[in-house]
Amino acid sequence: MTNHRRARLNGLLREELVLILSGDLGDPRLAPVMISDVDISADYRQLRVYFSVLDDDPLVERDAIRGLEHANGFLRRRLAEHVNLRYTPELTFKLDRTEARAERVDRLLQEIASQTPAPPALAESND
Repeated sequence: MTNHRRARLNGLLREELVLILSGDLGDPRLAPVMISDVDISADYRQLRVYFSVLDDDPLVERDAIRGLEHANGFLRRRLAEHVNLRYTPELTFKLDRTEARAERVDRLLQEIASQTPAPPALAESND
Protein backbone atom coordinates (compact mmCIF):
# COMPACT_ATOMS: atom_id res chain seq x y z
CA MET A 1 0.00 0.00 0.00
CA THR A 2 1.41 3.38 -0.88
CA ASN A 3 2.15 5.92 1.82
CA HIS A 4 -0.51 8.28 0.50
CA ARG A 5 -3.15 5.58 0.57
CA ARG A 6 -2.10 4.44 4.02
CA ALA A 7 -2.20 8.02 5.31
CA ARG A 8 -5.73 8.47 3.95
CA LEU A 9 -6.85 5.21 5.55
CA ASN A 10 -5.29 6.22 8.87
CA GLY A 11 -7.18 9.52 8.70
CA LEU A 12 -10.45 7.75 7.96
CA LEU A 13 -9.99 5.25 10.78
CA ARG A 14 -9.06 7.99 13.24
CA GLU A 15 -12.11 10.02 12.26
CA GLU A 16 -14.41 7.01 12.69
CA LEU A 17 -12.97 6.17 16.10
CA VAL A 18 -13.42 9.77 17.23
CA LEU A 19 -17.06 9.69 16.11
CA ILE A 20 -17.71 6.34 17.80
CA LEU A 21 -16.13 7.46 21.07
CA SER A 22 -17.97 10.77 21.09
CA GLY A 23 -21.40 9.38 20.39
CA ASP A 24 -21.95 5.69 20.95
CA LEU A 25 -20.24 4.91 24.22
CA GLY A 26 -21.71 5.79 27.58
CA ASP A 27 -18.67 4.73 29.56
CA PRO A 28 -17.61 7.65 31.80
CA ARG A 29 -14.03 6.33 31.84
CA LEU A 30 -13.78 7.32 28.18
CA ALA A 31 -15.01 10.91 28.58
CA PRO A 32 -11.50 12.41 28.90
CA VAL A 33 -10.06 10.32 26.04
CA MET A 34 -8.90 12.02 22.85
CA ILE A 35 -7.63 10.01 19.88
CA SER A 36 -4.41 11.69 18.79
CA ASP A 37 -3.29 9.37 16.00
CA VAL A 38 -3.69 5.91 14.48
CA ASP A 39 -1.31 3.74 12.51
CA ILE A 40 -2.47 0.74 10.50
CA SER A 41 -0.03 -2.02 9.66
CA ALA A 42 0.88 -2.75 6.05
CA ASP A 43 -1.28 -5.89 6.04
CA TYR A 44 -4.32 -4.03 7.50
CA ARG A 45 -4.55 -6.45 10.42
CA GLN A 46 -3.24 -4.28 13.26
CA LEU A 47 -4.24 -0.75 14.18
CA ARG A 48 -2.30 1.14 16.82
CA VAL A 49 -4.52 3.77 18.39
CA TYR A 50 -2.66 6.58 20.15
CA PHE A 51 -4.73 8.49 22.66
CA SER A 52 -4.27 11.16 25.28
CA VAL A 53 -6.22 11.87 28.43
CA LEU A 54 -7.33 15.38 29.32
CA ASP A 55 -6.49 14.81 33.00
CA ASP A 56 -2.91 14.20 34.20
CA ASP A 57 -4.13 12.06 37.08
CA PRO A 58 -2.62 8.54 36.80
CA LEU A 59 -5.88 7.02 38.06
CA VAL A 60 -7.85 8.68 35.27
CA GLU A 61 -5.28 7.43 32.74
CA ARG A 62 -5.52 3.90 34.15
CA ASP A 63 -9.33 3.99 34.00
CA ALA A 64 -9.21 5.28 30.42
CA ILE A 65 -6.95 2.42 29.37
CA ARG A 66 -9.24 -0.09 31.06
CA GLY A 67 -12.28 1.51 29.43
CA LEU A 68 -10.72 1.33 25.97
CA GLU A 69 -9.70 -2.30 26.47
CA HIS A 70 -13.23 -3.09 27.63
CA ALA A 71 -14.72 -1.37 24.57
CA ASN A 72 -12.27 -2.98 22.14
CA GLY A 73 -14.74 -5.47 20.65
CA PHE A 74 -17.45 -2.85 20.31
CA LEU A 75 -15.05 -0.44 18.61
CA ARG A 76 -13.92 -3.12 16.15
CA ARG A 77 -17.53 -4.01 15.26
CA ARG A 78 -18.41 -0.37 14.68
CA LEU A 79 -15.32 0.11 12.51
CA ALA A 80 -16.31 -2.97 10.50
CA GLU A 81 -19.75 -1.43 9.92
CA HIS A 82 -18.42 1.96 8.83
CA VAL A 83 -15.16 1.18 7.03
CA ASN A 84 -15.11 -1.40 4.25
CA LEU A 85 -11.90 -3.37 4.72
CA ARG A 86 -11.15 -7.00 3.98
CA TYR A 87 -10.07 -7.49 7.60
CA THR A 88 -11.17 -5.56 10.62
CA PRO A 89 -7.90 -4.70 12.32
CA GLU A 90 -7.05 -5.68 15.87
CA LEU A 91 -6.88 -2.56 18.01
CA THR A 92 -3.94 -1.82 20.27
CA PHE A 93 -4.15 1.25 22.49
CA LYS A 94 -1.09 3.34 23.33
CA LEU A 95 -1.16 6.25 25.76
CA ASP A 96 0.30 9.32 24.04
CA ARG A 97 1.86 11.73 26.52
CA THR A 98 3.40 13.98 23.85
CA GLU A 99 1.12 16.93 24.55
CA ALA A 100 1.65 16.74 28.31
CA ARG A 101 5.43 16.57 27.80
CA ALA A 102 5.35 19.56 25.46
CA GLU A 103 3.38 21.59 28.00
CA ARG A 104 5.89 20.64 30.73
CA VAL A 105 8.83 21.70 28.54
CA ASP A 106 7.09 25.01 27.77
CA ARG A 107 6.49 25.62 31.48
CA LEU A 108 10.12 24.85 32.30
CA LEU A 109 11.37 27.15 29.56
CA GLN A 110 9.13 29.95 30.83
CA GLU A 111 10.46 29.45 34.37
CA ILE A 112 14.04 29.59 33.12
CA ALA A 113 13.32 32.70 31.08
CA SER A 114 11.73 34.45 34.06
CA GLN A 115 14.71 33.60 36.32
CA THR A 116 17.41 34.61 33.85
CA PRO A 117 18.50 38.23 34.28
CA ALA A 118 18.26 40.38 31.21
CA PRO A 119 21.59 41.01 29.48
CA PRO A 120 23.02 44.47 30.16
CA ALA A 121 22.34 47.00 27.48
CA LEU A 122 25.31 47.79 25.33
CA ALA A 123 26.62 51.24 26.03
CA GLU A 124 27.09 53.43 23.01
CA SER A 125 30.65 54.35 22.50
CA ASN A 126 31.71 57.69 21.04
CA ASP A 127 34.81 56.66 19.13
